[in-house]
Order: sequence, then structure tokens, then C-alpha cells
Amino acid sequence: MSTLGHQYDNSLVSNAFGFLRLPLNFQPYDSDADWVITGVPFDMATSGRAGGRHGPAAIRQVSTNLAWEHNRFRGTSTCASA
Repeated sequence: MSTLGHQYDNSLVSNAFGFLRLPLNFQPYDSDADWVITGVPFDMATSGRAGGRHGPAAIRQVSTNLAWEHNRFRGTSTCASA
């Protein structure tokens, strides 16, 4: 699927990079992946302290540094949901 000409959600809590630099999949139900990693921004768990919604994006950003390690998921088809 070409992303040319399509507009995706580029809000403050969404991003265009995947967990461990896995390929992004904007249609996880149409994927043949064995499992999908998705981050859900949820900011209603604490009162008076916002910021939990940035957790999934922070984990994705940090995980790009771990992509150089060996493939932990060898033998499975993986993708990262946007």
C-alpha cells in the first residue's frame, strides 16, 4: 500500500516510527503478522499530572536504539501498529 497522497494522524501523541524500527502497518487487521505491537496513549490514570499519553511515543523512540541488537523475534512475522 502506498502512503503517497494519504493523510495520517500526526497529532502530538502519534508518530511515524515503529517499535524496534519494525515496519509500520496502518491496517493491522489486514496484516499477515503473527503479532502486532501497538501503543495506546492514555492520560486518565492520574489526576493533576498529565503526560502519560507521551509514554508510548517515548518507548518507541528509545527502542530505536535497541534495533541494532540481534533479532529477538526470529521466525515470526512482526509489524508495529501506528
